[in-house]
Amino acid sequence: AREKARVDRIKGFEIGQLVKFHPNASHHDEDGNYPWGVEHIIGRVARRNQNTVSVIEVSRRKHSSDAEQTNYAGKRWRMLPASDDILDE
Repeated sequence: AREKARVDRIKGFEIGQLVKFHPNASHHDEDGNYPWGVEHIIGRVARRNQNTVSVIEVSRRKHSSDAEQTNYAGKRWRMLPASDDILDE
């Protein structure tokens, strides 16, 4: 049942959907960079597989800032719905 719930959660993300998430510490982008100090990432879902959802970043917010930054737009992230916090605003 846990396995099915995990797969259903990943299938809940539609291609092209905007998603806002807080990357957890073990999380990294597809270049292997770790998101230190990143409060959240807003991105567009590009594809999904059994374990991860590939997200193309639209903007991010750092802990020390109250403005969205778009200078990393286009960066790809592997979002892990099981361990990353999905934020709704």
